[in-house]
Amino acid sequence: TLILAVIFIILQLNGFKQIINQGYYFTGPESSISTSFIYILVVLHLAHLLSGIIVLVVVLVNSLNRKYSINKTLGFDLAEMFWHFLGFLWLFLFSFLIFNY
Repeated sequence: TLILAVIFIILQLNGFKQIINQGYYFTGPESSISTSFIYILVVLHLAHLLSGIIVLVVVLVNSLNRKYSINKTLGFDLAEMFWHFLGFLWLFLFSFLIFNY
């Protein structure tokens, strides 16, 4: 899922380039509230995703350094819950956009 997250970020950045090239801006005289809303949704999701990637890398490093044991898994458990929250959020946003379309 880490690789998929990085691919998603790359695709979103390419999508932003296409949106800007078509003349849809976050602010300014040519912008609309709908376009601004889409920008905000995507940027917030990207921020969550980047933080999730950082959390996964920290957990991976801690795991390789053997900082987790049977009785000491709080960092791992919190990272797991956060990553699954991001997955749920992605499904919710995707479903919302599909059903709203």
